[in-house]
Amino acid sequence: MAESSESDPVAAAVDGKGTLTDLWMDDSISTLNARTLATMITSTTQEAARLATGQRNRVMTTLQDGFGKV
Repeated sequence: MAESSESDPVAAAVDGKGTLTDLWMDDSISTLNARTLATMITSTTQEAARLATGQRNRVMTTLQDGFGKV
């Protein structure tokens, strides 16, 4: 699962557990102050983890529902 920030200078990839697996930063980050960049990295990573958790939960629910019908 990958997620980009609104203006896309930061992108984060996480695994199915929401663990950060990769982080990309565009050259344009050099114009940002440290606090702004830190906030952007944190919020992008958190959103990717939130989306991955939601996807994992949907898959698990589908599997559990399927096994219940066997």
